[in-house]
Amino acid sequence: MFDPNILSKKKLLFFIKSYFPRFSLDLRSEQFINMKAIDLLNKLCKKICMYIIHRKGRVFQSDDIRFFFLQNKKNLIFPKLNLLSKKKLKKN
Repeated sequence: MFDPNILSKKKLLFFIKSYFPRFSLDLRSEQFINMKAIDLLNKLCKKICMYIIHRKGRVFQSDDIRFFFLQNKKNLIFPKLNLLSKKKLKKN
């Protein structure tokens, strides 16, 4: 089985403190964040396995992961992070 705390408490606190210096995490918040991360990874693995079977491959590729995030960008935990948008180049 896997560890239910996939994100370490120290790194979560560092991340929270970098944006909100006055706040800290309680145990329930940490458990909730870890639960959401596990759910996201489970969905990611299931969908990517379907993509791999569809293209008759055997290896996870970065394009599969990118395609998953582009397909599910409205349902993610942090929808306002626009990390996957492509910039269109203008023709000169």
